Amino acid sequence: ARRYGLEPIPALTSYNRVAAWLLAHPEIAEDPDWHKKQPNRTDAYCPNHPTTYRLLFEVMQEILEATKCKRLHMGHDEIMGMGLCPVCKGIPPGDLFANDVNKIAAWLADRKVETMIWGDFLLDRDYWSKLGVDAVNSGNPFFGGHKVHLGLEKIRKDVIITDWHYNSEKVYLTFKHFADSGFRVIGCPWLG
Repeated sequence: ARRYGLEPIPALTSYNRVAAWLLAHPEIAEDPDWHKKQPNRTDAYCPNHPTTYRLLFEVMQEILEATKCKRLHMGHDEIMGMGLCPVCKGIPPGDLFANDVNKIAAWLADRKVETMIWGDFLLDRDYWSKLGVDAVNSGNPFFGGHKVHLGLEKIRKDVIITDWHYNSEKVYLTFKHFADSGFRVIGCPWLG
């Protein structure tokens, strides 16, 4: 890829869609009964369990060594199962999200690698859906109704937000929203 002027950016889903990890390490599951909830599994890790980051950083280190990447996409979209364990229940969802992103971003920054995340959980469904914007999942009842967007101001400004949408519009207001909040933004509209 580099020989042809392309920059590889590996992606690793984190916080959510970690079912394989939870099968091997059930102690890090946010919801101990996640595997019983088909098809709407709550396969999120607990961002307050110390083993979570040991495992995550081991995998991230392998990716960095194998790819020599400058950026790593860490997912963080469509999270099902936030704030379910006894520790996380008492922490605002925006703080859970921001703390997780910041831990990951700090670890990557120490290795001179930039962090990228999806932006859907940082967009308030109540506000943006009235403007006709899709893929706005903070407050979405399907994902637990958590008001994650309240953590946007707590996320490190060196994190790159990849703002995805299903629709094709001439103007994406959310790109400007993230840029005005101090983030670099990459637009990812659905062109399928």
